[in-house]
Amino acid sequence: MLALPLSLLLIPALASSAAAAEGCPDPSLTSCSSSASSADACCVLNPGGLVLFSQRFEPDVGGDMGSWGIDTLEVIDCKTNEPLAKPYYAKAYSHEEIGSFCLRDPLFGGEQGFERAEADWAQSEVGEGVEELWERSWSSAGRYVSTLAPECMIGKPRGVEVPMYFLALQRLHHSLPTAKLLADADITPSADTTYSLSELVAALAFNDHKPMIPPSTTVHAPTPTPKWDPLHRPQPRPITLSHDESRLYDYGAQDDVAGGRHAGKGSVKKLGFFKQADEEREKGDDGSDKQYVRDEL
Repeated sequence: MLALPLSLLLIPALASSAAAAEGCPDPSLTSCSSSASSADACCVLNPGGLVLFSQRFEPDVGGDMGSWGIDTLEVIDCKTNEPLAKPYYAKAYSHEEIGSFCLRDPLFGGEQGFERAEADWAQSEVGEGVEELWERSWSSAGRYVSTLAPECMIGKPRGVEVPMYFLALQRLHHSLPTAKLLADADITPSADTTYSLSELVAALAFNDHKPMIPPSTTVHAPTPTPKWDPLHRPQPRPITLSHDESRLYDYGAQDDVAGGRHAGKGSVKKLGFFKQADEEREKGDDGSDKQYVRDEL
């Protein structure tokens, strides 16, 4: 990923309403200058007067040489050099609204221009669509641009500030030919060739601007091997038949103990009880045996 800290020279042009045009007599006014703090916020970005524009290299896009796409944009406070967290200036929109505004606006040049603008953005690493990326960029950066506030868009159609913002990012992206600058310094993507950080910075520096190149990978200290407490298994219990013996019921043995009868005679009594019940069920209400069709056959 490549990030370029740039003075915001492009965004002041976004304040194109008639009221803003009349109140911006100095077109050369730049953000974070001595006179910017007292100027109309519709004429120059204030208080956040710097932007951090990032491009990301995608080796699997654009052929064998890869491609550089728009990654993120951050609005930086002039005094603290920290990204702005409040307040919001522009309105919030959903990704459906953002896509609709950009597709219908003549600034993009119709559907073909809209598709070219989508292709300029680096693909999401978590499977998001381009419109979801635009929504995230608008929420994290576009809404902090003071020149895109509603009072700066008086008399303009609803949502016109959205295509103005993304068109500005597209122009900024095209003004930074990262791949060409690297190729001019004989730095090309390679699987077996590495380049030093100083070589990359020297190749990409222009107009007193030096890029910030964060490391692509971070080497973490190895995680120490965890030490687990030993697992003590309990001793297996002996298998006994006591629980099975408790469920046995020997009618013969019980009868022998109770009345001295022969073993097994209790079972005969039990069967006889059921036999008597079956006989009673076979008799009719008048005491005669029931006749069934199968008996007649």
